[in-house]
Amino acid sequence: MRTRSVWLAALLLIGASTRTARAVQGTCTITKLVSINDLDLPFAVPIAEGLAMPVEFDEASGTFAMKRDAWSAQFPSGAAFLVGFGSVQGFIVMSAGEVPGTIDAGGNVTLPHFAMAFATDFCPPRSPDYPMTPDVMTGTQFRTNIGRVFRLHGDPLDFATGVVRLVGEDVIPGACGAPSGILSGVDLTCTLAPIPDRTKLPPAPRLSRTGGKTRIGDPLPAAPPNKPDKGDILAVKTQLADWKAPIDFVGQDVYVRLAGADEADVVLLRVPAGKFQAKGKKFVVRDVDGTAIEVAIGHKKNTAVSAAFGGTITVVSGKKGATVKLSIVGLDLGGLSGPATLTLAVGPRSATDDVIVQGSGGSRKIH
Repeated sequence: MRTRSVWLAALLLIGASTRTARAVQGTCTITKLVSINDLDLPFAVPIAEGLAMPVEFDEASGTFAMKRDAWSAQFPSGAAFLVGFGSVQGFIVMSAGEVPGTIDAGGNVTLPHFAMAFATDFCPPRSPDYPMTPDVMTGTQFRTNIGRVFRLHGDPLDFATGVVRLVGEDVIPGACGAPSGILSGVDLTCTLAPIPDRTKLPPAPRLSRTGGKTRIGDPLPAAPPNKPDKGDILAVKTQLADWKAPIDFVGQDVYVRLAGADEADVVLLRVPAGKFQAKGKKFVVRDVDGTAIEVAIGHKKNTAVSAAFGGTITVVSGKKGATVKLSIVGLDLGGLSGPATLTLAVGPRSATDDVIVQGSGGSRKIH
């Protein structure tokens, strides 16, 4: 028994030393930091420029972690910055500790639940430290506050220069001086050294085999009809490839965005956490009134008439990934034609596929 225990301990030590040997230690040196919010009032934080944030990554597994220890040591009371009201300051506070995340061959870096805090001396002598845990990342994400949806996006790692831009916001329910809850966070650009080998990293999440159609209805009537008008209808099918399992459709907000060639939003749908129902390998959400599948952008209406709400989104997991099907009524798709992009976001994970919308009449194909 003792011999077996000794061998087991030896194997565990070997495994631990192998993992440690694979992990690469480095830094991401901040070149630009901006305190951001949903009030469209960005504030530069120049005091943070030049700070080297310790990082660790493993190319084979695609793990990536950033440590906040350097920030905590350099700015024990928070990094101060002016907020544009005379000498009023804001502060970004970080406690020591590591934030684990991921990195992939597309240069996508994701650091979920990056704990930090915001404070201000707008209410003297200084407000409390308002905690927040934004998903600080390079990819597309969406945050909702007071009925509005905000799209955030950083820039993936440049494998030639090491430059990466990470963005994230979270809701502060009652910040000093704010009339209501606000979104607050950081827009952080840093230079990573050493730079990972792209060929050794896991593939980036993607959407593939996207196809579908739209049906463009007649203009809405001038007066409310007896039966709600279905407006324009969108039907799309796509496959999630290289998304690391499991994907939490139930516990996280899910967003679907369809944008035109000019990157302007045509449709933005939000499924709040808890609305998807799990049935084995299938996840389904059905909507009849706009509460289960919220149409944040793209609902068809005029001054007197609103089109109906309704639709279904189904996700089926398989060996090669998950297949997503959606059919939504009540949309305004008349201006959708030519090049477009489809984005699916599930919590901090997202992927975008370039598509073509053929036709300009009542029936159009998406491929």
